[in-house]
Amino acid sequence: MKRHYALVGAGIICIAALLAGCSTDGDVTVKNDASTNFTGVLHEDRIEIPAGGQITMNIYIGKSLLFVGPDERDVSLTGSAYTKKPFSTTMNITNGESTSYSITDDCGAMILENGFSSFIDTIKVRNCTDTKFGPTLLAPNETITTRKDFLIRLDEGCWDIAIYYFDSEAHWDTIFNFPSELGEVTLLIWHPDSTYTF
Repeated sequence: MKRHYALVGAGIICIAALLAGCSTDGDVTVKNDASTNFTGVLHEDRIEIPAGGQITMNIYIGKSLLFVGPDERDVSLTGSAYTKKPFSTTMNITNGESTSYSITDDCGAMILENGFSSFIDTIKVRNCTDTKFGPTLLAPNETITTRKDFLIRLDEGCWDIAIYYFDSEAHWDTIFNFPSELGEVTLLIWHPDSTYTF
């Protein structure tokens, strides 16, 4: 009789285990192959990856019930680097598998530091072959005060950069023929009417 009860007990345990199911998960690895540090959000967690580094995260997918349950889920990755424009992508994570994503350079950059005694309130850029500048890169009411800097991401090529200061369109200066190279970052300390050699 005791053996009978033991078998029944074991059967109940097996059924409970089947009903409870098991968790499913997968790994995602993000590699920063860009030339500059990456900051962003992976699956709702903020991440920072130095140039040449990587991060691996285990992603919970779900719980199976009687062997039926989720085997995959989508996770998002957003962010940017000095030499990587802001982007957003979605990756599919599969149970028991590893997924990899590589961040690569897609632009060059200038770090423009205001070396003048007045604030900058407008920055516009144009390709060297164009005649008109685009809209300002600064947000409404945004200014760059003395010794502060501003990141300008630029596609590979030749660029002119117009800078307005003193809160007046009568006061402006242009940096001509700045060569932007993929993956390269240039620090430029700006003063009105200065000459720059690139």
